[in-house]
Amino acid sequence: MKLFLNVLLLSVLSFSGFSQQIHLSGNVIDQNKTAIKGASLSIVSSEKNKILQSVISGEKGNFIFTQLKKGTYNIIISSVGYKKLSISVEVDTSDKYIGNV
Repeated sequence: MKLFLNVLLLSVLSFSGFSQQIHLSGNVIDQNKTAIKGASLSIVSSEKNKILQSVISGEKGNFIFTQLKKGTYNIIISSVGYKKLSISVEVDTSDKYIGNV
């Protein structure tokens, strides 16, 4: 029984190493390059057209989406007093910083 549990644990740990989790981050700013605190951001799978995560930008307009997989995504950004923005982002196999949006 103990051998079975050890083999099962090793299998789970090995499998989790193959499914790399990628982070996507950036900053929301306005035309004057001022950070937009409290902007709503949603990341949508281009393939399935499904919202995967939603976050709120921080004090400096910063945001981060976690546990993404390689693929193409749309980020929808909205905030009171600003026009809604949608951008397409390609995520490869490593963490990505998209800069100011």
